[in-house]
Amino acid sequence: MQNGQTSLFKINTNASTKKLAVKGISYNYDQSQRLASACITEPTALTAAAKYTSYNLFNQNQNWLRLFNPASSQITAQVKIKTPQGQVVTKTYKINAHAGISLGLHNYTAYSTAANSSNIVRVYEAVIGEILRLRTLSFGDVDYALSTPIGYL
Repeated sequence: MQNGQTSLFKINTNASTKKLAVKGISYNYDQSQRLASACITEPTALTAAAKYTSYNLFNQNQNWLRLFNPASSQITAQVKIKTPQGQVVTKTYKINAHAGISLGLHNYTAYSTAANSSNIVRVYEAVIGEILRLRTLSFGDVDYALSTPIGYL
């Protein structure tokens, strides 16, 4: 996998309970390609109900909203981002079967967010997701990575 890419894999089980707990792991490497940090995402229940998270763009954080479609067909996910001014920006994304997307909420122009701000994000559709907060140092290495799963209020 290339730097910055996201991947998803599916595990099929024949167990009678049909239950499986899965965690997501993000690895970050320094400029010498040594492991600099790892971040574990806790699993959440998969339902079509609205899920919530927040972005936090203080301290020059990058905030990646990562959404994964575990279904065997394409879905359309709607994302509503509350701006620092209190407006709601709505974006719609098609996510292929067993695939994921990463949305850089630190892209102020695309999402109407701003430096040194935070607010709520709502996601509508049966997806698994997280906000991955990264802070990189001036020379490009990752200072820290924090994952928060999207969830329910």
